[in-house]
Amino acid sequence: MKRNNYTYHPLKDEDLNIAITTTSHNVTNNTLIWLDEEALNLTSHDTNVTIAMFESIADINYKLYNNLETFLAEIGSMPKITKLIVITSGSFAENLLPELSVSLLREISSILIFCKDSTNCQYLLTECRKIMDICTDEQSLKESIENELHPSTDFLLMDRNLQPIFSLKNNNQDFNLYKQYIEILKHYPWSSNNREKMLDECIKRYRKDNAQRRKIEEFRNSYTSATAINWYTRDSFLYRLVNKALRSLDMEQINVFRAYIKDLCKQLEHLHKQNQSDTPLTVFRGHGNMPMDQFENIKENIGNLISFNGFLSTTSDYNVALIFSGSESAEYESVIYEIRTNYHSNNVVFADITQLSDMVDEKEFLFSLCSIFRIDDIINDEENQLSKIIMSAVDDDA
Repeated sequence: MKRNNYTYHPLKDEDLNIAITTTSHNVTNNTLIWLDEEALNLTSHDTNVTIAMFESIADINYKLYNNLETFLAEIGSMPKITKLIVITSGSFAENLLPELSVSLLREISSILIFCKDSTNCQYLLTECRKIMDICTDEQSLKESIENELHPSTDFLLMDRNLQPIFSLKNNNQDFNLYKQYIEILKHYPWSSNNREKMLDECIKRYRKDNAQRRKIEEFRNSYTSATAINWYTRDSFLYRLVNKALRSLDMEQINVFRAYIKDLCKQLEHLHKQNQSDTPLTVFRGHGNMPMDQFENIKENIGNLISFNGFLSTTSDYNVALIFSGSESAEYESVIYEIRTNYHSNNVVFADITQLSDMVDEKEFLFSLCSIFRIDDIINDEENQLSKIIMSAVDDDA
């Protein structure tokens, strides 16, 4: 393992199954768990270097486990945590994922894999959406941890300064302008110049993130319009930046990604027209950490029409949505949208993208831009301790 210049001191702990160390001088509710065969081998130089790196990060508590069974037995009984980041070795990751129930996955904010050779672990990125990165040295691991603890605005897809939904109660002019612009955007031609401008902007945003830079180069070398959906479903720069631009309502930002947005819209329209099923469809979307003021605003709009200012990812599997619903707290609401729709709508374009997705097990249905829904009801799911927002897709905004 690559050596770094962290100062370390051998630790002493009598417990053979778990070591717990508090690293924050402030009260914090962020916890990092390191699950590794060598996590408690305090005679190991590499182990002590990694622990010293944890101690250099502000605002976290950390726990060390070298036993998968002990970890699984204790994680379910942990108190509510703002962010729970699990760092695991590649070998433990392979055994861990099948053991994580839906309820446990709801509690975990993100999973980072820490191993010497990432080659054998790459496939795990498509096994679980909670796996955010594979790191091969302490420095890249530290950067990934800090990104998870304090994401930059590039990663804040539901930032409270952005508008996650339009209320159409009073013939919202912003939505009408947005919809008109999106229709115009669909007619822009795709050119190499458009692509290079878009990629230049992406490189500027991720100039210090080598993993995303590699994905940008992969996009440059391999992207075609037929792969628009697949690229959207990857946990990469494209999904993050496209959604941030769309939700900002900043036409200049949206314009940077116009050619790709056009490709994605067109591919969804093509798949939607191919499906002539008469069977009604119900899909779900989990939304963790919804601010209470946003939730109250949705409650006030029961019976009214809304539209999300971005592509809307949903799933036909309630348990998948449950994983992304998080857990409720005094400040945030845990929410699942339940959306009822059908393929005969002309203005609500969506498609089953399972076979094109990078995450096949998520059974994803993706709604295109400017889809309109009616909020029918909000009910309490006591069993899962969340609120369920019942919505119906509508063919127009009349």
